[in-house]
Parts: sequence; structure tokens; C-alpha cells
Amino acid sequence: MKGVLKVLARLYPAEWRRRYGVEYEALLEEGTPRVRDVVDVFWGAFKMQMTSWSFVRIVLVCSVCGALAAVAVSFVAPKRYLSQTLILVQTPEPQAIDKYLAGQVKDLLSPEFLTSIIERENLYPDERARMPMSDVVNMMRKGIWIAPANGKPGSAFTIAFTYPDPHVAQRVDAELTSGLMTLNTRAEAAYVTREYLKYQAAAAKDPATKAVMERKLRQAVAAPSYLPVPLRVLNVASLPKKSVFPKPGIFGVGGLMVGLVGGVVAAAGVGWRRRVTVMHR
Repeated sequence: MKGVLKVLARLYPAEWRRRYGVEYEALLEEGTPRVRDVVDVFWGAFKMQMTSWSFVRIVLVCSVCGALAAVAVSFVAPKRYLSQTLILVQTPEPQAIDKYLAGQVKDLLSPEFLTSIIERENLYPDERARMPMSDVVNMMRKGIWIAPANGKPGSAFTIAFTYPDPHVAQRVDAELTSGLMTLNTRAEAAYVTREYLKYQAAAAKDPATKAVMERKLRQAVAAPSYLPVPLRVLNVASLPKKSVFPKPGIFGVGGLMVGLVGGVVAAAGVGWRRRVTVMHR
């Protein structure tokens, strides 16, 4: 720790080192440095250097430090991997995907279905230990994307899921796709049943048989349902090779902008202090 503090002392201006260097060395030898002392010495050197820097230099140094710090954070931040499946809507009249899939998606993202996946795949173990399952389900929903391919309404869409483990992301994406296809198959079966009952009710000659068919038809129509969609999986759930978050480049740009703003504010503050000092002399 003493060696680190000696190195940090070199960050102070030369005039300060000539005047207080010997005294600083003596204090280091007599005391037992702490981690907090490292932060205090570094911050003191930084503030002292800034008082002698020009506006441009302060802004430049703060911008570079912000960018480097952000890039460093991007390398230690938890990574997230995206697995996605491409599905084709086989219809001669392409429409907005959300119109086709409104009912299916609602059931797919139901708490019951997502809870079963969370428990089966042991997702979010740390969060489940300290959060209610409803909050964990909402967290999972935020990691699911169901959107038109290429961002445009059309005849194809993607199901995607993000997670820190690429293999888990792939398995969950596959389960979501399987769940959607199952819901669509059930909708198709319900649609066929309703059409069959309509035909039987219209064709029945016997009043009793006709009454039975009409009763079953009313029950089928009253049951929650949605129009089935002809779906075909084009590309199965992918195994992601690279993480989609964090991106060092994006973090670097963000850190650069934050450092730039901070540098401008710091430079303005230093300039204000200089003017006040001159006025009081």
C-alpha cells in the first residue's frame, strides 16, 4: 500500500512535491496506510492538477478517462447472449404480425407458462432467492422479444430470448417457439371443431340432433379462442457465439460523452474558482 501511495504522489504538481515531498514520505513511514488513503491521495492530486490545467486540457482528460472507465466496466459487466428463431407466417395476405399473433403471444407470456420454464431451466436463481416469482416472471418477459423480422411488418417474425448463459438462452428460445407452435395447433383444432359443428348443425334433420349440435357449437364459440395462423419454423433457435451486451464500443462512446459533459462542468468550476481567487487577492 505504501508503494502505491508513493507512486500516486508523483501525480501532484512538481512545486507541491518540492515543498511537501519529504514530509509526505515521513508520514508514510510512520503510519499504516488504508485503502481510503489511496482514494484521497489520488483525488487530491487530480484536483490540484486541474487547478493548473487549461479548459481544453480538463475537458480532454475527463473525456478520455470517462471513455476508458466505461470500456473497462464493459469487460467486467455481466454478459448477455441472444438466441433467436425465425418463423414464417404462411398466408397469401401478409398483414402486421401482431394482428396474427395477439392471442397466442398473450397466452405464451402467461405467468403459468413462463413459471414452468423458469423452474424447469432453473433461471434467475439469485433473483428467485430474494424476489417473489411474479417479479421474476416480469424480468423474464423483458428478456423476450417477439417482433417482425427486420423490424418491418410482414410474413416472418422472430422469437428471441437473452440470458447470461448462451446454451440456456438457446434452450429457452426453443421452448418458447415450441409453446407458440403448440398454442397455434390448439387454435387450429378448435377452429376445425367449430367449423365441423356448424356443418353438422346445418345438416341435421332430426330436431334433437340439431339441438345437440347447436349447443356444442355455442360452447365452442363461447370458449376463449383466436384465429389459427399457418406457421413454419425457418431457422431453429440459434446458439449465440458473441454476447449482445455489453458492447465495449457503445460503452466507450457513452463514457466519452459523460466524461465530456463532466469535463466541461469541471472546467467551468475551476475557471470560476480562479476568478474568485483573483478577486480576493
